[in-house]
Amino acid sequence: MKNLKGIIGLCLVMFSSFVFAQTLSTGKMEVNWTADIVLGKGYTTTQTYTVDNSNFVLCYNATTGKTQIWNLDQGGDPVYDKTTHTGWTSTVFFQLNNKTYLFTYKKASGEVIFFEMSATGISKRVGEHKWSKDWDGFDVLYRDSKPTIMMTRSSDGRAKLFEPHF
Repeated sequence: MKNLKGIIGLCLVMFSSFVFAQTLSTGKMEVNWTADIVLGKGYTTTQTYTVDNSNFVLCYNATTGKTQIWNLDQGGDPVYDKTTHTGWTSTVFFQLNNKTYLFTYKKASGEVIFFEMSATGISKRVGEHKWSKDWDGFDVLYRDSKPTIMMTRSSDGRAKLFEPHF
C-alpha cells in the first residue's frame, strides 16, 4: 500500500508538471522592436551598460582591436571609436560605488584589465592582473549591493567568484 501511494504521488507530480509545461508553452509572447541599428561587421563582442542613467553599447573586434561605443539614448556617431588591444575574449560590466566598470579577460594569456567607464566611453584603467588561463564564462551578480564576478572554465567545470575592490 505504501508503494502504491508513492507511485500515485509520483504520477500526480508528473501530471502537474506536464500540465504546467503545457500552460507555459501555449502562452503568447510579444516582442516590440525599439531600434534597428547597423553596428558594422566583424564585432566579436557586443554588450550594453549604463552610465549616469544613459544606455550604451560597446562593440569590440578581438582580431583588430576596433572598439566603438554608442549612446543608445541619443543615437548618432559613436561616443568612443578607437583601436585598442587585441585578443580580449570576455567582458562584463558592473556597478560599484555609483560608478560603472568594465572587466576584460584574455583566455589565452590570463591577462585581466579593469576600466572605469564614462559617458564618453572608456575613462581610465583602474587595475590589471595576470590570472590563470582558459576561463571562458563570466557573469556578474550582486550580493548586498556589491558586485561579485563569477568565472567558469568549461574544460574542468571549475567556477570561481570574486569581489572587485578599488
